[in-house]
Amino acid sequence: MIRPRAGRLRARAALCLAAAVVLCVRPSAATAQTRTGEDDFRSRASMRAGPVYLRPSFTLDRLGVETNVFNRADAQGDFVVAGTPGLDAWLPVRRVLLATTVATGMEYYRRFAGERSINPSVGTRVEVPLRRVTFVAARDHLRTRQRPDYEIDLRARRVVTGLNAGVEVDVAPALAATLDWVRERTRFDADAFFAGNYLSETLNRDEEGARASARWRRTALSTFFFATEYREVRFVRSPERDSENVIVTGGAEFHPRALVSGSGEIGVRRFFARGSDVTDITRVVARADLTYRFLTNTAVTFETERDIRYSFRRDDPFYVLNGWRVAVTRQLRGPFDVTLRYGRDTYDYQGGRGERNSVRAAEVTLGYRLGADNRVGFQVGHVERDSNTDLWHYGGLQAGVVFDYGL
Repeated sequence: MIRPRAGRLRARAALCLAAAVVLCVRPSAATAQTRTGEDDFRSRASMRAGPVYLRPSFTLDRLGVETNVFNRADAQGDFVVAGTPGLDAWLPVRRVLLATTVATGMEYYRRFAGERSINPSVGTRVEVPLRRVTFVAARDHLRTRQRPDYEIDLRARRVVTGLNAGVEVDVAPALAATLDWVRERTRFDADAFFAGNYLSETLNRDEEGARASARWRRTALSTFFFATEYREVRFVRSPERDSENVIVTGGAEFHPRALVSGSGEIGVRRFFARGSDVTDITRVVARADLTYRFLTNTAVTFETERDIRYSFRRDDPFYVLNGWRVAVTRQLRGPFDVTLRYGRDTYDYQGGRGERNSVRAAEVTLGYRLGADNRVGFQVGHVERDSNTDLWHYGGLQAGVVFDYGL
């Protein structure tokens, strides 16, 4: 099979971006709009300190027990406390908006001190809206030991930093075009070793790409969009895993006041492998997070994700993730409510051996509302992983008190 060279892929991406630029510079009398809804920060803030608008929050993820701390067949349990304090801050300076989000996830295990961690994250964003053009720049930094997904059972320290710069232009009263440049850097600790692989060798990588999109506001409650993206992935210590990706998607977003709220998209991702040991593939990709409310006291949420992900395994460099989950929340008598969740993730490895792992998770939460923004509850959940090989089987139960402040 003849693979397109990187230069040809960059050229195709440049043509897509150039077409979007031409679309952007058409004359229009539309007024500028903030591209991600940061213009409503005054209603989202719960307090103010001079010119700074603030919204503190706190989530108690679990105060209770976990029966399988290490996700192994020989389960070992422990008492755990896990929570995340956070703060959103907005500072408007003339036409410029500065936004910052700070959060610190904390996990405490009574017996297994080596599993304890503090996981800070900081995100900053600058928006400069002009008459019909909005410039955006953002930076995110995460340092964590939390598991990235159900594939890796080790709590390994990693640092993820991201940069984003973009411009949105109002082409017409209901049409906007956006150009974005994105860069992401992932680094695992050098001593992070799991299942015969050093994670720094197989997962340390740099990603860079550009995305062009068009957004059409059909009504006050619905917006449709089309996007094309080109992304390069370069692995620091495993260049045979490098790839180029072309992604084309379309979808819709629905306002929280709509009968169906949330967003969803579907498209195609073309994966061009640069290493001789990896095969080029094309896969359908999708992502959705939609909520339907009915009977005034019941909400059904559906989430799904299908995409190509990079594996820690050297002989299986990537897999196709197929995940979905459903949650039903019903208001009971007075401030009480109950939430039922069930989901499944399937890891379909593309290394030729046909390995497939699946994770099933079920959860029940009985909650009590403490006003409009706060909620306390008791949660019980069970997670189980199966595989078509003899490895990777485990099951575990989690139970405890949960709490949300600043919903």
